[in-house]
This record gives sequence, structure tokens and C-alpha cells, in this order.
Amino acid sequence: MKALFALVFITLAVVLVSGCTQPTGRIISDTSTTTGNTDANQQTQPQTYSQPQAVCRTIQEAYTVQVPYLDQDCQQIPYQDTEAYASYLQAQAISSTLEKPWNMNLGFYALGKVALKNVDNRAGWFTVTFNWETLNDEGTDNVRHYIEPDETITFESVYDIDMGEDVKYTYTYVSDQVQNTRTVTKYRTECHEVTRQREETRYRDKQICD
Repeated sequence: MKALFALVFITLAVVLVSGCTQPTGRIISDTSTTTGNTDANQQTQPQTYSQPQAVCRTIQEAYTVQVPYLDQDCQQIPYQDTEAYASYLQAQAISSTLEKPWNMNLGFYALGKVALKNVDNRAGWFTVTFNWETLNDEGTDNVRHYIEPDETITFESVYDIDMGEDVKYTYTYVSDQVQNTRTVTKYRTECHEVTRQREETRYRDKQICD
């Protein structure tokens, strides 16, 4: 019994000693730890700075691109063709005379004569126009003849006058039109489709910030 009592007493004494000393050490230790963490937080906290905000706007930016398009490529192509045209034969007046004869049928009259030579290489019809003029009147007479190349024909015109009346004439000559053909160079237009490029200006939105 004495031994059991002594064991219980020792156990109670140990418990009492532990209860009185351990809380005090924890308070000191906790107080020391808390104070140390607070100083560390105050020394490592970062500084905060406010940055100015950027001002942005949208502008239209021009740029160029190559754009394909269809076009016509045309060329003038020469070729030979035959065409018809009108011309006049060439002639030459060799001589002209004026006479004032008299006969029973006509009485007094004026006789004009023009010798005309065809100097062209083709035959054709020629007309000589006599333009008569006296003191009292005027008149025109057209005389026609067919003349071969290098042939000379005399064209005659009679004009009625009075005895002793002054008279004179002028004349012109021309051939009938003749049709000819000739070879000429003509041109025709030939076109084909081609693809070309042209520069085109376009616009796009671009944002810039200050």
C-alpha cells in the first residue's frame, strides 16, 4: 500500500509541474514567432505604381494591289485587194481652126475644127464642146467621136452667122469615164483577249496607339 501511494503521488507531482511550466514557454515562443513574421512581411511587400493608359484610334491606311483584268489586243493586218475606180482617157489637142464659108444650103456660117489625138493606151469616146460667141448671141455645141489609141480625129462644129458678122469660139474636151481595176493594200483589224495587270489603291483599318 505504501508503495502504490508513493507512485500515485509522484505521478501527480509530474503532471502539476508540467501544467505550470509548459504553457508559459509556448506563449513566449508564440510571441517571438509572431513578431518575427510581421517584420518580414513589412520588409518584402512590393511597391505599386499606376501606369498611364494608352490612347488608341483607328485610321484608314492606303495600300496598292495588282488586279488582273481582261483586255483586247488588236493589230492591223495588211492584205492585198483589187478595187475598181473611174478615170478619164488622156488626149491632146493638135490644132484648132475657124473658117467662114458660104454655100447654097447654109448661107453664111462659121466652121470650127479641133484636131484631137488619143494619147492613152485604150480607146474611148471623147467630147469636144464648142462655145460660140457673136455680137448678138452665144451658143454651145457638143461633138462626140470614138478614138483609138494614137489616133487623131477632127471635130467640126457649124454655127450660123450673118454676112460679115464677127464670131469666135473656145473649146474644151473630155473623155467618157472608164472603169479600171488596181491592186491596193488594205488593213483589217484582228483582236484577241489578253489578261493584263493594273495597280489599284485600296484602304484598310489600322489601329495606332499613342
